[in-house]
Amino acid sequence: MNAHSWAFEIDLQIFALKQTHKAPDSSQLSHLESCSSLLSSRPWTSASFNESSSLKAYHHYEYFLSTVPSVLGEWGANTIRVAKRLPQPQPDLPALLQGLTYFSYTAVFPFFNHSQIVLDAVMEMRNLERLDVQLAPCQGNRITEIEQRGPMDPNDPWMELTTSYSLVGYTVNNLENLKEFRCNDLHVEAMRDDIIAILKDVITDQSWTHDGEGTWRRS
Repeated sequence: MNAHSWAFEIDLQIFALKQTHKAPDSSQLSHLESCSSLLSSRPWTSASFNESSSLKAYHHYEYFLSTVPSVLGEWGANTIRVAKRLPQPQPDLPALLQGLTYFSYTAVFPFFNHSQIVLDAVMEMRNLERLDVQLAPCQGNRITEIEQRGPMDPNDPWMELTTSYSLVGYTVNNLENLKEFRCNDLHVEAMRDDIIAILKDVITDQSWTHDGEGTWRRS
């Protein structure tokens, strides 16, 4: 985690990896000793990350200056280091991300500047064919109502969400091999039309069509 972890109070994050081919038996795993990371241990093709909620951080003054504790934040920052030719903790990271064809990102109201760092990592997934994104609580979840009892401007999380979706749309538009994008936040009736409008405005490639229920497909 990082120096701002106290502001988020995140107890758990879930990162799941899958591969297309059957895993080898233990006798064929001797190469793991030389692996630099979990990503390089096998030819992963699918990854899902649940980053948990950033809501508690909204209670703090200038919350947007806090750094969300997240492995994806590190990966996105790594791509920036590559571009600027700065020292990297894991120089082979972009090549490892390029093996992924499916990625799912779930978070609750991440700051838009953090979303950009996450999407910097997603942009390195050059062979990605499907992207799923959820940035609001699940239907029936009362976490927003509970947290609003504290010193938080209730408009801030939604402002960050809509700005984040404009960045998501830009990323979708620029992933050349992406065939399907799913927005899993249209259950929020108050924001449904706004989210659709933002994505339609940013996803300008005419080959994309929306089914009206949150799934965009490229023909």
